[in-house]
Amino acid sequence: MAINNIYEIPETFLTRTNHEYPPNNKMVFEEYFFDRFNEINPDVDRTYLPIQWTSFYISRDYVNHSIQDLQEFIDTLPRNKKYFTIVQWDDGILDVARPFDKGKPVLNLDGLDIIKFSSGGVGDYPIPLINQPHEMVTKDRDIFSSFVGRMTHPLRQSLAKHTQNKPGYFVKGLLGFPQFKDVMERSVFALCPRGYGRSSFRINEALNLGAIPVYVYDEPWIPFKDEIDFTEYGVLVPSHEMGNIDKILKSFTDEDISKMREKGREVYDNYYKYESCFDKIIEKVNTWKK
Repeated sequence: MAINNIYEIPETFLTRTNHEYPPNNKMVFEEYFFDRFNEINPDVDRTYLPIQWTSFYISRDYVNHSIQDLQEFIDTLPRNKKYFTIVQWDDGILDVARPFDKGKPVLNLDGLDIIKFSSGGVGDYPIPLINQPHEMVTKDRDIFSSFVGRMTHPLRQSLAKHTQNKPGYFVKGLLGFPQFKDVMERSVFALCPRGYGRSSFRINEALNLGAIPVYVYDEPWIPFKDEIDFTEYGVLVPSHEMGNIDKILKSFTDEDISKMREKGREVYDNYYKYESCFDKIIEKVNTWKK
């Protein structure tokens, strides 16, 4: 049944945040959205389905264990209602309608009219992959461009080869969070190649810490692109242009960089913070293809 535009679901599927990624992120956006929705009870045209996809999937050993109970619950949902949900999981809801060849269980959503607002890269509408903010420390921007992190995708490995040892670039593997944050706070451009999913937390972290995000992608997943132009606050580099990344970044003047950083602060406040992203999603629900 629906309560205040939220569909009542078993506690099993309301799993609270059970991991901390990125560091210091103690509440995933899915959980924040659920708590905030309950708090203010916004007027929405669709029923919110508050399954905590990411934390639930993790609780099932990253979907290596059965999710048949979730399928059984989904089968009970009235098909005459319209729903929406928030999903951060990189592979989305694991819908059988999407080809998925990694041997994981999949769900059958046949007959459901459901909008999937997705930050991970699989869904109906892209929202940013966001985390709770880091406390920014103002520092001299003495690094032209940087990347610190795991090489979780071949694209990242290729990017490292194209930028390693170039003057002005700082490209390293894992250094620990304090060093990661320090490098980001000192960088003009923050390289944000996709990871396992189509997006990266680094885009949000770059905006949070005052750097210009450089989204390197093969399959783009650009949040709120019908409202904001990513190129006003960041740089888009498709994978086939990776070899030209130094030329691309050095084409920006000091004035360009200043404007992009200023726009980045505005976009971060209005779209990438938990509360503002929540508000934008509610707006989208109520204007969806009307």
